[in-house]
Amino acid sequence: MFAKNDNEFACLKEAMVSKAKGLGYDDVIKFQVENYEKTVGAALKK
Repeated sequence: MFAKNDNEFACLKEAMVSKAKGLGYDDVIKFQVENYEKTVGAALKK
């Protein structure tokens, strides 16, 4: 991401994060963490 200054960067970053969350990014992360805990996490506990 390119920006002319720190303020523009912050605005672009906030817009990107907001859009990602609106598209369900948090749900994807939750799904991935749950699958990790069931598979890799469980295997490491053995």
